[in-house]
Amino acid sequence: MAHFDPKLFESKTHDEMIRLFFRARYAEDAFFGNADIEKWLEEQRTTDSPSEKWFSHRWLPRLGGKLSDVEKINILTSCATPTAIDKAFMKQSSDEINRGVRRMDEDTFQIIFNGFTKKAYSCFVMWHGVIVIFQKGKKQAIRFYLPRPEKNRTDILDVLDQHVFEVLLDEWKSRGPKAENARTELCRYAEKEIARVQSHCVDDFNRAVAMSLDGTKVNPAEWIIVIEETKKRRFRLFHSFSFQENKILLSNDRKRESLKASRHYMNLIGSNGHIQEKDFERLRELIRDCDGQTYVSVSPNACGCYDAREIQRILITSERFCPKPLPDEKVKIQIYSR
Repeated sequence: MAHFDPKLFESKTHDEMIRLFFRARYAEDAFFGNADIEKWLEEQRTTDSPSEKWFSHRWLPRLGGKLSDVEKINILTSCATPTAIDKAFMKQSSDEINRGVRRMDEDTFQIIFNGFTKKAYSCFVMWHGVIVIFQKGKKQAIRFYLPRPEKNRTDILDVLDQHVFEVLLDEWKSRGPKAENARTELCRYAEKEIARVQSHCVDDFNRAVAMSLDGTKVNPAEWIIVIEETKKRRFRLFHSFSFQENKILLSNDRKRESLKASRHYMNLIGSNGHIQEKDFERLRELIRDCDGQTYVSVSPNACGCYDAREIQRILITSERFCPKPLPDEKVKIQIYSR
C-alpha cells in the first residue's frame, strides 16, 4: 500500500514537477512518442538529413493547423524547388526523378498533364500526386492533382497542410537548393506544435488535485473528500483549489466508480456543500468502503442524458495521501431532503 511521501513535494519545485509531467506526456504515442522531444528538435535544426521520425503519424498531420492557400504558396515558394515538367524530365529514370523518394510512373504523369495549359506556374511532384501553383486572374491559386489511373482520370483537390510539409521534407532529405529553408520552416512549425502540447500540459497540471509518485500522472477533481486516519473515520470536504498547488499523492491502487445524481438536483455536491440525503447515502457507502482512494465520476442526470462538460469528479482519499497540514479551506457538508 502506497503512503504519502512528503519528499515528493518538498524536494522538487513546482516547475520541476511540471517538467516531469511534460516528459511523460511527450512520451505518449498519441503525442510525440519521445520524452526528449525538445532535445531531438534541437538536433534536427542542424542536421543535413531529417530523422525518420518526421515521416511518422506524429508529425506531418499535426503541423500547421489550418494554413491558408496564400501561406501554403509562400512556404512552397520560399522553401522548396519546383519540378520542371518537360520532355527531359519524362525521360529520366525513376531513381533520378526520385532523389530518394518514390515517384509516379510516366503514364501517371501523362494523365495529370493531359490538356495542361501554359498557365501552370510551378509544380511540386510528390509520390502520390502533384501540387500545382498557377495564375488565376491576378492572384495565384494552388491545387493538388491526385492521379486515379484505374479510372483514367485525375482528381483536383485542395492542398492539405500535410502535402506542403511533405514537399519540404523531400527538399531537405534530397539536399535540394532550398534544403536549409525547408529545414528551418519544418523545425519552426514543430516548435509551435510542442508549445501547443505544453500549453495543454500546463492546464492539465494546474487543474489536477492529485499526482503520481513520479510526477507523471495527474487527476483533476471538482471535490475532494478526505477521510481521517482514526477509528471514527470522520471526513472533510474540500474544493479543488485547496489541492491544486500542493497536490495529493495519487495511489496506484485507486478505484473508479460512476454515480448518477438525483433527477431533481443537477450537482451531487452543490457549490456550497449541499448534498441531497439519498445522494449522500450512495456517497457514504463509497466513503465507508474506501481504504485508499476512490475516483468517482458523477453524471448530473438520473436518466443518463447529460452534457459531458457537466460531469462532476470527486476524489475520495485517505488522509495519509494528503500533504500536511491539510488546507484550511474546508467546506461544511449540509445534508437535506427534498
